[in-house]
Amino acid sequence: MISEAKEVAWWRMQEALPAFMCAIFQPFTYSVSNGIFAGISLAVVLFFTTGSFLSYLPGRVKNPGKKLDLSVVNDIKSSGQLGLKKHTSALNIGGSS
Repeated sequence: MISEAKEVAWWRMQEALPAFMCAIFQPFTYSVSNGIFAGISLAVVLFFTTGSFLSYLPGRVKNPGKKLDLSVVNDIKSSGQLGLKKHTSALNIGGSS
């Protein structure tokens, strides 16, 4: 069961927190069903409190938001190092807007 933890996208809190709650509640309550209930409950709460449900309403959201630039993550995966010089312009560090 622990080996499946590497499959969780830990950088996405909406996915990571429910998975963490499942993993923590199961051994402490001695019940798999209580852990699953805790994870699903937190997932539902996060779904509504973060506004993710708006993308499922037809006609409510025209532009759901800016896409996340994953080029930094892809660079880390491919090279194992973060090339900060390449990405400082995207972060607007040390420059004017």
